[in-house]
Amino acid sequence: MRFLRFLKAEFRNITRITRFNVKLRQVGNVIAQLAVPFYANVHIAGDHNHACLYYLCATQSDHVMLSKESTGYRWVTPAELADARDIPQDVKSIGTLAFETYKEKQSR
Repeated sequence: MRFLRFLKAEFRNITRITRFNVKLRQVGNVIAQLAVPFYANVHIAGDHNHACLYYLCATQSDHVMLSKESTGYRWVTPAELADARDIPQDVKSIGTLAFETYKEKQSR
């Protein structure tokens, strides 16, 4: 149950930071659906480490409300991501993996 509480807290955090409404469907007698990240890492953030879980999600609209923690965003295509000079390489790599994972899941 500790992991489930952590997962619920992460979803609340995703919703708070991005203002996206993240919902998991309940199916049959399943108590909780545990979303599996398509990528996870631990990285240095100044004087401490961050553990990040990356999920593929669908939005209900293109409208985004940024939190105080966010400085901006933009939607990009795979080509725009590859060509962007202002996006750090690690973000490009994760974004490219997201596009590839999404495309693979769509082709099933």
